[in-house]
Amino acid sequence: MLCYLNICQEKYCVLKNAYASRDINGLRGYDIAATKKTYEKYLMIKGADINTETMRFAIDIAARGGTDMVIEWLLNGMKMEKSKMVCLLKQTLPNDILKYID
Repeated sequence: MLCYLNICQEKYCVLKNAYASRDINGLRGYDIAATKKTYEKYLMIKGADINTETMRFAIDIAARGGTDMVIEWLLNGMKMEKSKMVCLLKQTLPNDILKYID
């Protein structure tokens, strides 16, 4: 996660403009989909059943909420320390996912 935030910081100008656009093919939708796939792959490797209704819902919440918070962080000038952002994102993950995070 910290590596991802470093990339966001490096690409700040481009990402700020891309995220400001709310068109149907915008970057936000792509990021949510990519984040969902990342959670699914990670959780499957850790032995989670990602096909239960509860886990699908948890993955959706984590992907959407986490993506939106990173976008907000970026659009607001990245004032919060990246390490604090990572900590807050982890603390607010659904328990169904959190129990698989190292």
